[in-house]
Amino acid sequence: MKYLVVLSLVLTGCTDGIPLQNVDYSSLLTDDNSKVWLINKQSVDKVNFASGHNWNKDLMIFYASGKVEIIPMKAMGKSFPKIGEYYLNSDSKRLEISFPDEEWKMDLKYITEDSIYMKSVKGSDTRFDIQIIPLPELGKGR
Repeated sequence: MKYLVVLSLVLTGCTDGIPLQNVDYSSLLTDDNSKVWLINKQSVDKVNFASGHNWNKDLMIFYASGKVEIIPMKAMGKSFPKIGEYYLNSDSKRLEISFPDEEWKMDLKYITEDSIYMKSVKGSDTRFDIQIIPLPELGKGR
């Protein structure tokens, strides 16, 4: 009897014939507004060059308008950010960022609840692979 129940669950649980839909990543970086991310890791060949202290890391601020700003956390309010425009292709999971003097092209390699890892691709003006995380609470860990 137990095997009959398991067999019926397996046979009725199939999704054969049901078309799967692609995931839409259009609001992944912004939550349809703006979102501040901390560049947690910047690596080349798996060697991380980012500081161990959040205060010395860079922020990426993505806006629903397609703008992106990059600024060191400790420079907030003191200097102007590097400003560009971005496009995230949901089908290829590729992020392209255009700055006035350079183009970044990165593939989203993994996306978790609290992290996005982007790998630089051939033809990109940046060599760094980047892991971004939502900006953590600034007073945490005191």
